[in-house]
Amino acid sequence: MNAIIAAATGYSDTDLQPFLSSVDRSCTDTKVFLIVFKRDYARIERLRGKYPFVEPVYVGRKPTRWAIVYRGAARLIARHFITKDYPDCSPLWGSVGRYSLHIALERYFIALELVRAHRSSLQNVLLTDSRDVVLQGDPFSAITDSLVSGLEEATIGCCSVNSSWLKHVYGPAVHARMSKCRIICSGVTIGPVQEMEQYLAAMCREIWKCLPRVAASPFFDQSIHNYLIYNGTIRPTLTENRTGIIATLFYEKPGNIKTDAEAGVVTVRGKPPAIVHQYDRHANVVLFVKQRA
Repeated sequence: MNAIIAAATGYSDTDLQPFLSSVDRSCTDTKVFLIVFKRDYARIERLRGKYPFVEPVYVGRKPTRWAIVYRGAARLIARHFITKDYPDCSPLWGSVGRYSLHIALERYFIALELVRAHRSSLQNVLLTDSRDVVLQGDPFSAITDSLVSGLEEATIGCCSVNSSWLKHVYGPAVHARMSKCRIICSGVTIGPVQEMEQYLAAMCREIWKCLPRVAASPFFDQSIHNYLIYNGTIRPTLTENRTGIIATLFYEKPGNIKTDAEAGVVTVRGKPPAIVHQYDRHANVVLFVKQRA
C-alpha cells in the first residue's frame, strides 16, 4: 500500500474537493492521512463517506494568544530546559516543544509517527500540501529507490520571501552561501517509506534545534528543507517542472502552462506532471481544476 500524508487543517469541503477527487481518479491502493482539527470531525466524516480512503488524524487547534506568548518564551525554554535532541528528550519536554509549533511544522512530527506506525504495510509515501495540489496520474509509479523533491523556477536569492525565511532561521552567512541555489519546494516530497522515514527524522531533529527561531510561525519548514538538502544531510532526487513528476507553479511562466480539456490535464512545458502544486497562482488553471473536481 502507498500512503499520502497531507495537512488539511482549517480547510473547507470546497477547498479539499479538487485534491481528494484527483486522488480518487489517480491512485489505487492508497490511504490518505489527513491532518485536521478535532473541531472539523463532522465535516471530515462526511468526506470519508465519499472518499473511503481518507483516514483523519485529529489535532487540537492551539489558541493564537498562547502561540504568541510562547514565541517570546521559546528561546529561553529551549536553551535552558530542552537540552537533548529530538527524540531523546523526555516526553514532557517533547510535548512542550511541539506545542509551540504551527501545524505547518508539527506535521513533520505527526508524519514521522504515522510512517513508523504503518511502516510494515507501506511501500511509498507522499508528504504534501492539500488545498493547492492535484494529482494527474499515479505519482508512485515514477518512484524507484530515492526520495524526490521538486525544484522551483527561481533561486533563493531572487526570492525575497525565501531569502527572509532562510536569514531568519540560519542567518545572513548561510543565506549568502545558498543565495544562488535553486529553491526546493517543501510542499511536496515523495519516496519509498524507508527514505521518507529518514527524511522526516532529519526534519524533526532540525526543527527541534531551531525551535527558538521557528516557534509559532507557519513559514520556516522550507528553509530547513533547503538547508538539509544543500548541506547534504538528505540527498533526494531533485526534479524540474518539465520532467513530469512534480510541477510547482509559483514561478512558472504562464505561457508554459496549458490546460487540455480533451485529455483533462494541465501541461507544463508540454508535459502533464503527475503532481501539480500551487495551481491557485494561475486563474485559468484554478477554473480548469474546479471544473474537474
